[in-house]
Amino acid sequence: MAARLNKQSIPLLLACLLALWWGFYYQSSGWYNDYGKEKSELFLLLDGLLVLPLVCFACIADKRQALVKSLAYGCLMILLGSLVIPESEKLVWRWLESLRYLLLGAFVLFELAMIVSVVWIIRMGLRAGQQLEDAIEQGVDKYFPKVGAERSILADLMLFDLRLWSYFLMPARYLERGYSGNLFSYHKLDGNQANQMGFILLILFELPLTHLLLHFVWSPLAANVVTGLTLLGLVFFIAEYRASSRRFVTLDDRGITVRYGLMGPRFIPWFDIEAVELNQGRVRRQPGVLRYRLFASPNIRIKLDPVAAYHYHSIYLGLDNPAEFIRYCKMNVASGDDLGS
Repeated sequence: MAARLNKQSIPLLLACLLALWWGFYYQSSGWYNDYGKEKSELFLLLDGLLVLPLVCFACIADKRQALVKSLAYGCLMILLGSLVIPESEKLVWRWLESLRYLLLGAFVLFELAMIVSVVWIIRMGLRAGQQLEDAIEQGVDKYFPKVGAERSILADLMLFDLRLWSYFLMPARYLERGYSGNLFSYHKLDGNQANQMGFILLILFELPLTHLLLHFVWSPLAANVVTGLTLLGLVFFIAEYRASSRRFVTLDDRGITVRYGLMGPRFIPWFDIEAVELNQGRVRRQPGVLRYRLFASPNIRIKLDPVAAYHYHSIYLGLDNPAEFIRYCKMNVASGDDLGS
């Protein structure tokens, strides 16, 4: 996982470094640019429109995805150049500045076509009786193929986005199609779902008041921006509220699949588990620990085998029925006597 993330992230990291360096180079004066006398557009032209696309194709196995990212980074580099390169040094850049709108338009159309295609695949999967999550994964995997057993960062982000809008917009009959295995819920623990509804009502109550206050005290633009961001947050809370009572932690003969709110599923095979035990009290945020709890205190600790190749050693869950969860774990693990009780 670490190697995959590092390799997939190289183009983005390089784009950030190039933006920082060339922004500083063109907007400052020092020995590195002959004290402001050498600010040719050629430097950014080569790095942003030649080196960066080559790095994208070298680091991203899916060439279609590499092309999309190359176009996106290229447009951002052109925008950067239009802001930082002195007007007296712009020759090719004047032409590129007009070209970037065409590239951005083509990029947006391509992305919209891809999203429509993914939604169509999801719709077909739901009509065929698939579970919602399986239909979403099938649609995304078609356009963002896995590298080995892993998905790219872009695919993971798109999965989360589709999951969010699906649980916000989809009718309940599609959301409530069952999962296989033994199901364990978490929405009742410490009033998880009730607290979520409280946040939703609080946002709905304060939204018009905040908008009017910002409109008259600050500016209409600021009020619209804050209201728009608040509405996006409201979409997330509503989707999370609907997902928390319809997505479950499941056990089967292969292992434990953790689904919690809108977060992507996490599978832990039985042979990577050293112990499953009750937990009492809150668990602070710390390295090597994953916490799935929403508004509740976690009551289950899954201790992983140190030999297993994970970046964490413990997973904490908050479940409605922890004793039953541990009992099922003992039934499914050959060395059940070693699991905590």
